Amino acid sequence: MYKKAFTMSEVLITIGIIGVVAAMTLPGVIQGYKKKQTEVHLQKVYTILSQAFMQSQLKNGEYASWGQGFDMGAEEYFKIYWEPYLQKVIYCKTYDQCGYKSNKPWFLNNGTAYDYSVEINDYRAPFILSDGTFISVSTGGGIDSTFSENLINVDLNAGGMPNKLGIDLFVFVRTENGLIKPYGYDKTDDYINDECRQTGRTCAELIVRSGWKINKNYPWR
Repeated sequence: MYKKAFTMSEVLITIGIIGVVAAMTLPGVIQGYKKKQTEVHLQKVYTILSQAFMQSQLKNGEYASWGQGFDMGAEEYFKIYWEPYLQKVIYCKTYDQCGYKSNKPWFLNNGTAYDYSVEINDYRAPFILSDGTFISVSTGGGIDSTFSENLINVDLNAGGMPNKLGIDLFVFVRTENGLIKPYGYDKTDDYINDECRQTGRTCAELIVRSGWKINKNYPWR
């Protein structure tokens, strides 16, 4: 009696087919996982910052009345307005302490350098949350602060790559009425889409407008 079995060539062909299918589908699966992870992580950080900002205003008064970090020093600004309202946060004074190899480590979505420093004198309050998220709060505040002084940059994996706007780096602002909003929150849909694709600065707002989802038209690259 003979037992039916696969020949060596049939086994190799089958393995080869499985390998080709895996090579075609695995990148999409990995990318889908990364997008989902980014959605959840970004919303979590946004919630943490928003709650801390509101709690600080209950204690220290409306944001429009806050002192300037470049008058009192960035670390003192952080200790007064942010540290008491965040859990297990680490203040980092230099870019290497924050996990970066340079003071301007980031890139726009189009591949050009992002002209924003991890630390610059007393104009930045850089710190790291307990989950490894890097936060850079511009230390402007008060009624005379400019738009750029209201920025908050959020790097979901700190010094980890790709250090790119719209992928692991996102931009938020503090508004005059004491809220934290994604950069471009007051712009049109066309502006949000174009700016996200070109620079990445409005990508957080694009995600918010999509129901905290990274949709198929999102410029993930």
